[in-house]
Amino acid sequence: MKKKIILVLLASMLASQTTACSVNLTKSAESTQLRSGQYEIDANKQVKKLAKYKKIPVTIDNSKYQMPEGYVDQQFETVIKNQGLDKVEVKDHDVVRDNDIVKVDYTGYLNNKKFQGGEATDVLIDVAKNSDATSGTGYIEGFTNGLKGAKVGSTVSSKVTFPANYSQKTLAGKETTFKFKVKGIYNIINKDQVTDEMIKEKFGSTYGVNSVAELKKTISDQLESNIKQSKYQEKMNTVKDYVVKNSDIKIPKDYLNARVREYQEAFKKENCKGTTLEKFFKKNNTSLKDVKKQWVKFEKEQISFELAFTKIANKEKIKVKSDERSRYIQNLMSGSNGLFKKENDLYKYFGAGNVKEGKKYINMLLRAQVAADKVVSYAEVTEK
Repeated sequence: MKKKIILVLLASMLASQTTACSVNLTKSAESTQLRSGQYEIDANKQVKKLAKYKKIPVTIDNSKYQMPEGYVDQQFETVIKNQGLDKVEVKDHDVVRDNDIVKVDYTGYLNNKKFQGGEATDVLIDVAKNSDATSGTGYIEGFTNGLKGAKVGSTVSSKVTFPANYSQKTLAGKETTFKFKVKGIYNIINKDQVTDEMIKEKFGSTYGVNSVAELKKTISDQLESNIKQSKYQEKMNTVKDYVVKNSDIKIPKDYLNARVREYQEAFKKENCKGTTLEKFFKKNNTSLKDVKKQWVKFEKEQISFELAFTKIANKEKIKVKSDERSRYIQNLMSGSNGLFKKENDLYKYFGAGNVKEGKKYINMLLRAQVAADKVVSYAEVTEK
């Protein structure tokens, strides 16, 4: 759902940002209801009382932010498997032996017709054990018989009779034929057998990682960065909640309704093709009324954040630097999975179809987030 994508994007645009935002969606030209971007909301007036935002107490429990024991080795092994470096192609023979591991594509046939669930590609099969070489899952008796003695590049077949009590009734007790395309013979290796040369070949030109040690350091550095960001997020959440809770903020009802309405329209467009919101939520064991309460709560919290921290930005005379804004916009664009192909697509999305309003909203949100960073820098943080 695009809504969720945008929430994640907005939470990660600046190195220290954790705040989400609401989504606006284009309405029909005939609509007489104002878009949220058409309202002139003055944060200085709407925030009747602003919390004392300097020296907010924040306590961080460092025990939550420790690198798990064995984490680097576990992640290294996962990367190796995902990138196919846990197997090495055998070059000294090209005819399958009894104890070989073979890479194949296979297709199952019942009465000369393909059957559902009977196809797979690039599967590593342990011929002797009649099992998947990666997971260890066993196959039906006789599945690998046709592979013994097969030559790499050839197509061979095996006759397989499914058990009478097989769960898929259409196959239970039936004789089938599996055809295999033999693509190679491999040895499975463990993580300790992976060499620097293998790492360099796989990651060197793309990522500049040229050895096992460098890959493990990259994994470790990434976790450390994630931990640092998580700690910062906790600080951000604490100061944000403190400021909002200790401020007196008045949200215009019509403006809130517009934001909720746009949220609802976005959800409907992205999730309810061919059905109604009421039917959609009923199918998911809830109701539009109950969900709308959650949307209202979310928007109240988000608008409160925007107003309070915009007022702080005003008091602190914060001006967003051009490079911050450029980075923010570029990150939104590149991280949208193709949702925003042009900059104006971004502004239309957040401006209910109106570029000018979308740009204004993005600028406001970014400035509020920069103010939130400033408040975090003022906080009195205790780590224990």
